[in-house]
Amino acid sequence: MKRLTNGLNRLISGLNRLISGLSRLISGLSRLISGLSRLISGLNRLISSLNKWIIASAT
Repeated sequence: MKRLTNGLNRLISGLNRLISGLSRLISGLSRLISGLSRLISGLNRLISSLNKWIIASAT
């Protein structure tokens, strides 16, 4: 009986580790995605201001 509970405890701790690793991975990915979207919006702003400047200098 003790062996069985030991095995179950090991299984549960392994599952907990797996779940915490997955949640860390997901939070890291969401951080990465939000950073990328911020970067893209900044680039879009830069490009639009450059376009305005080019149009203004062309006229």
